[in-house]
Amino acid sequence: QGDESVVKTASTMLPLGTRAPDFSLVNVDGRTVSLRDLEETPAVLIVFMCNHCPYVKAINEKLVRDTEAA
Repeated sequence: QGDESVVKTASTMLPLGTRAPDFSLVNVDGRTVSLRDLEETPAVLIVFMCNHCPYVKAINEKLVRDTEAA
């Protein structure tokens, strides 16, 4: 039997439209970015993903294509 714990994990997603708390994260290029750095940006999308996950691999090309088109 496989590990079914992922399926049973409750979502902790905040309601859409919730104001994000301030944060500082290291970007993919190694620079630290905070929410304050993005104050003038109309929208921010932060994706936490694991590059060896089959689900991530399945959507990665589309995600890159969609973000480059924006």
